[in-house]
Amino acid sequence: MGKGKLNKKKCGLTLIELLITVVMLAALVGVSVFVFRIILLGWISQETRAGIGIDINSSIEKMARNLRGSKEISFLYDNEIRFSKHRRDEQNKIIINEYDDYIYYFYNENDVYPANFNQDLYGVRKAVLNNVVDRDLTTGTFTYGDGQIIVNDVLPSSATDLSVSGGIADIELSVKRGDETIRLRTEVKARNL
Repeated sequence: MGKGKLNKKKCGLTLIELLITVVMLAALVGVSVFVFRIILLGWISQETRAGIGIDINSSIEKMARNLRGSKEISFLYDNEIRFSKHRRDEQNKIIINEYDDYIYYFYNENDVYPANFNQDLYGVRKAVLNNVVDRDLTTGTFTYGDGQIIVNDVLPSSATDLSVSGGIADIELSVKRGDETIRLRTEVKARNL
C-alpha cells in the first residue's frame, strides 16, 4: 500500500469556538445577575411594606381601642381627636365622675399647632389634656410636642385624616418609608357614649 494522507484528529477548540463559549457564558451570568437583582429588590420592597403595615396596623388598633372605651369624643380643630375615659383605680374599677382626658394630634417640630401641614412627614401623638372645664374637651390644653408617639412618618393632611362626626372617629393614616407608602383607614364608635 502506498503512503496516503494521514488523518489528523482535532484535539481542542478553535479560537472562534472559544469566543462563542465565553460570550454565551457572559450573557448567561449577566441575565442571572439581572434576574437575581430584580428578585432581591422585590423582596426588600415587600419587607419594607410588611414593616410599615405592621407598624401602622398596630398604631391604628391602639388608637381604636382607646377610642372605643371613651366616654366622650370631640375635636377643636381638624385633624385631631379629643377623648375622655373613666379613670380607674388599682383594681381596674371605674371611678365614677373622674376622667382622664387625651388628644391625638399630628406633630412635626417645624410646624405649629394647629398643624399647617407644610412639612413632608408628621408623627401622631397622644397627649394628656389639662384644664378641661365642665367636661368640655375643647377647653382642654396641652403642650405641642408632648405625649406618647403613636406612629411616625405619616404623610400630611391631604393623605391623612383624624376627624369626628356624629360620635364616630375616623382614622385614616398614610405612612411613608423610603419609596413605600401604606394607607389604612378605620372608623371607631365609642361604646360608652
